[in-house]
Amino acid sequence: MDFDVGIITRSKEQAREVLKKLGGPGGVAKFHRDFQKALEEAYIELFESLGGTRGSINAARSFISATTGWHPEAYADVKVLKQGGVASKDLVQQTVDVSKYKVAEMRKHAEHGALTLDEAMEEAARGTAKDLDKVERVFNHIEKITGVKPKWTAEQAEMIAVLKKVEKMEMSAAAANAEIRRISGGRLDLFSACDNLMDQMESAWKLRPRKPQELLLSIFAEFLDDADYDKSFKALLEATPKTSPPVRKRSSASST
Repeated sequence: MDFDVGIITRSKEQAREVLKKLGGPGGVAKFHRDFQKALEEAYIELFESLGGTRGSINAARSFISATTGWHPEAYADVKVLKQGGVASKDLVQQTVDVSKYKVAEMRKHAEHGALTLDEAMEEAARGTAKDLDKVERVFNHIEKITGVKPKWTAEQAEMIAVLKKVEKMEMSAAAANAEIRRISGGRLDLFSACDNLMDQMESAWKLRPRKPQELLLSIFAEFLDDADYDKSFKALLEATPKTSPPVRKRSSASST
């Protein structure tokens, strides 16, 4: 389970003030460590208050975690947490990195003995199976603006089916790992398969179908928000640039 905590700030100035109180960028890591420790201690205290015996559980194994916007598990674009939400064009890679970070954490837990290898693989498979919905949303978004929907390879589709079975508890993590090795010809294990699948979110965006007119968007991207960028993208692909939103000119001081 997750316990996500956010600090609401109304301006960049307020955000900088909060960061300063935490000790600047260097203080954020210590803040997260202290926060996580306090949360795990509270978790054990609650367990004991319900009649549990201290030492009989490991709070880290509960996967309870405290995060803020500075945490590597936090999405920089909160739209991805909403139904049908898609990360903005500049934050797709960060969305991918969040999922890959969680997989890396499971691998680390297994290496350090906090989890068994099977437990770590099961959690990585479960989390990735859930996050694949975010990739599908990007695929659908690309189809909307280009008319062509990216597709999984046959190998990737097989691996997805395996992860879904683990998620539904229809296959053990060990069996899934062996099956993924078979499907990939030994190139991938379950952890690396999870990374491979999530990478498709960024790859699909970078490799989407293009026409020569789209080269103009490398200029538009600097000036347009996501909504206008997508509108311009679709207009150029349809060869109707007259429908594109206006682009403000740079001031003379910043022009080259």
